Amino acid sequence: MRPVTRRAAWPEDAQNIAPKHRSGWHEAYAGLVPQRCLDDLDAQERVARWRERLARAGDTTTVALHNGRLVGLATVGPREDAPHLPPEELRSRYVVRAIWGHGIGRALVLQVLGQRPASLWVFEGHDPARAFYALAGWQPTGERRLDTWTEIPELRLVRQVGGPDGT
Repeated sequence: MRPVTRRAAWPEDAQNIAPKHRSGWHEAYAGLVPQRCLDDLDAQERVARWRERLARAGDTTTVALHNGRLVGLATVGPREDAPHLPPEELRSRYVVRAIWGHGIGRALVLQVLGQRPASLWVFEGHDPARAFYALAGWQPTGERRLDTWTEIPELRLVRQVGGPDGT
C-alpha cells in the first residue's frame, strides 16, 4: 500500500469528510445500529454538521489521505462532563474498511491526541472498536449511557497516559 499522509482538516474539507463519515457508519455499524439511523444519515446535513464541527473552537480533526483521497479521520475536543476525567475526548475515529488493519486509525489518534490522556464513548456491542481501544491501553471507567439517537448503550473508556503504541 502506498503511504498515507495526514494533515489538519479545514472547514472546506467538510464536503469530502461527510460522505466518508456516512459510509464509515454503514461499514462499521451495519447490524449494530438500527437501519433507520443509517438511512437517516443525510449527505447534505452531514456536510453542514462537519462544517460546523471543523469551525468549532477547541476541536481538532486530522484527515488521512491515500492517493489524494480521504480514507480516514479523527477528532478530539474538550470533554464537556465528568470533571474527574481527563479534559479531552476523542470524538470520532473512522477509517474506510478497505484499509482497516494498516495502522491508519492508530496514526490518526496519535496525531490528534499525542500521548495526552483522554476519554471516549464506544458502542457497548461494537467489539472491533472495543478491541482496538483495549490494545491501545484504553480502559472502561464503568460508566454507561444510552445513545439517544440510536438507543444503543455506550461505554466510556479512558486513557490516562499514552498506550503502548501511542494511541
